[in-house]
Amino acid sequence: MKDNPFLNYRYVIDYDTEQKIDEQLIKDLLKEAIFTTPSKQNMMPYKIHVIGPGDKKIRQLLYNKSAGNEDYINEDRVKKQKVIYQYKNFFTAPYIFLFTQRLSNANPFFQKRLDRGFYYEAVSDLDKCRTTALIEIGMFAHNFGSLCLQNKIDVSHTRCIPSHDCWDEPEFYFLQHPVLLIMTIGKRKLTRRDTGIWFDLDYKPSFDEVVTFV
Repeated sequence: MKDNPFLNYRYVIDYDTEQKIDEQLIKDLLKEAIFTTPSKQNMMPYKIHVIGPGDKKIRQLLYNKSAGNEDYINEDRVKKQKVIYQYKNFFTAPYIFLFTQRLSNANPFFQKRLDRGFYYEAVSDLDKCRTTALIEIGMFAHNFGSLCLQNKIDVSHTRCIPSHDCWDEPEFYFLQHPVLLIMTIGKRKLTRRDTGIWFDLDYKPSFDEVVTFV
């Protein structure tokens, strides 16, 4: 386990904007992740939208949406005090990846089965395919994240995303469906652990809480 790249994973609050990330390397890692991430019927019912360094309006909108969603979810349950949002990374990450659903085209093998009357939700029903899409997005993000970490590139994930928002701003013209996961990459400058706020209290459940041998 000592060689697992995710041992170096930290949630990045602020990326180092002075350290550039080679775009061709990102493309190469994305291609490797696409060809090595398993997918039900090889349909990959999700799409990855890559936001580059120059899209300042989109970054501000993403920050507003995540911070606004945090306020919306917590409503009056949180004590009235200044909230420190952890989405500064949207402004400083060289690249941001927005994951959405998509309807898939079947490859020739499964198209032959479709022609015979078989049913596959990935080609026709977003609602029924949502769970599969979410699972596969997680698998891809982990695989891609592992490749990034192996190449000394830090990654972080955000799921504080408004489900009540229709993403209809002109800047999101390229989206056909709501965002399900936001992933950022870059060179870390400040991580959540670096802040020292309650870090000793922030740990995962024990092995036995998560795993049961039946």
